[in-house]
Amino acid sequence: LLEPHSTVFNDERRAEVIRLLLERERQHPSIIDQGVCVAHTRMEKLDRFVFSVLIPEEPILHPDPAVDPLRMIFK
Repeated sequence: LLEPHSTVFNDERRAEVIRLLLERERQHPSIIDQGVCVAHTRMEKLDRFVFSVLIPEEPILHPDPAVDPLRMIFK
């Protein structure tokens, strides 16, 4: 999800956004349909809106085991 935004996220910022996304999804899953997630977070010092869509070849496990595996992720 973050690779297309390599000009926005260096390795350190990429690790930070992944941590923030997973933390938020564990606390408040942003599922809009079975297997569809709208993962989102806010980051300080980010001066632009970043959006991505991921449709994985195989479903991805959500951090909350009660949530169905993800087939589409908007970030």
